[in-house]
Amino acid sequence: MKYNVFMSHLEGFVVKGQEQKVWKLLKSLYGLKQALQTWCENLTKHLMKLNFKHYDPDDATLFVKKVGKIVVYIVVNVNDILMTRNNESHIASINKELRKGFEMNDLGYVHYYLGIEVTQHSNFVFLSQKK
Repeated sequence: MKYNVFMSHLEGFVVKGQEQKVWKLLKSLYGLKQALQTWCENLTKHLMKLNFKHYDPDDATLFVKKVGKIVVYIVVNVNDILMTRNNESHIASINKELRKGFEMNDLGYVHYYLGIEVTQHSNFVFLSQKK
């Protein structure tokens, strides 16, 4: 973590005679404001090692990787990752690499994301906000 974060004793974990002391956190905890920032920084470092790039420095949510004719896009929203590509096997290798640094669940093809319903067909993808 970049910042020092301290917390008071949790109820039931107070040590007699040390009630006024606080705990210094050595790593981020889920739910802290700093946890999301730390997660995003670690994800960005990991994606950069995998040769992903930010083409718009103001948009920290979009990562793009181009290898010849293969293009992979990753969009990050809070702690959700949406990945799309023009090559199925390349996605599997990226998932494998991401799992080395992060605990992940592959939920398969997207059906609904950020208020947008996604319907995939063999020749096109249909996006709708009808829900």
